[in-house]
Amino acid sequence: MADLEDTFTKTLQNHEQIITDRNKGRSTPDTASSSVTKRIDSIRLHLEKRFCVKQENVSTGCTILPNGNLLIANCYQKSVLMEYSEDCRYICDIPCSKEPFDLTIIDYDRIAITHGHGSSNNIEILNMNNKTIEKEVNLNSSCYGISYQDNKLVRDRIYFTAKHNQTVHCISMAGDEIWVRKEISLINPWDIVVDDYQNVFIVDSDSNSLIVIQHDRSSSRKLLSGRKGLIKPRSLHYNKDKKALLVCDNNGGALYNFM
Repeated sequence: MADLEDTFTKTLQNHEQIITDRNKGRSTPDTASSSVTKRIDSIRLHLEKRFCVKQENVSTGCTILPNGNLLIANCYQKSVLMEYSEDCRYICDIPCSKEPFDLTIIDYDRIAITHGHGSSNNIEILNMNNKTIEKEVNLNSSCYGISYQDNKLVRDRIYFTAKHNQTVHCISMAGDEIWVRKEISLINPWDIVVDDYQNVFIVDSDSNSLIVIQHDRSSSRKLLSGRKGLIKPRSLHYNKDKKALLVCDNNGGALYNFM
């Protein structure tokens, strides 16, 4: 656990100023460093399952656990995480110290939880076996979105949206701009994830849409919209093992497979 805390603390200290300086929207690390690419024109989503979320309003964070279960966070409601089975049936509420904003998997037994603005400036480490908080990592400012994989909080690239000028950015770990794309369809972007091919997926709550941007920023297209049932989407999770996309909005949650 000491090594884990050291990883969190050092990584956040090194990059907290980058995120603070550029904090115009949610951000996510690169999920892969592959030379293999996939054209976004070939991406097709198949709706596997749609389900209702127990709490009212919309989730602010979601993930798929290694056992296939789903976890959903909602910072506007109770101080709990909601757990659902692999077939999207409600299991239980998992208590948190405060309303959870986002979450990420650390390993098979533990997850990290953030609380967003107006709450505590810390990340909590939750043990899923006994459903208790086993560690807190204190930060200098509020933490919103979070991602952790391969024993790192972030990899060689960070992606984020800038709401005020409708742009999507890809930067290096040193804060250098790799590319930026103007995306006029973005009105109020929330969550952002990257697939195995470094294609970027973004949900926008005001335009009721899920868009994908080609890894080199060359093109974009809308994958889901209000016509497909999206209402105020705010949280998104890509599972590289299952090649699945979990999308949560005011309707609840929906699991999509890539065709």
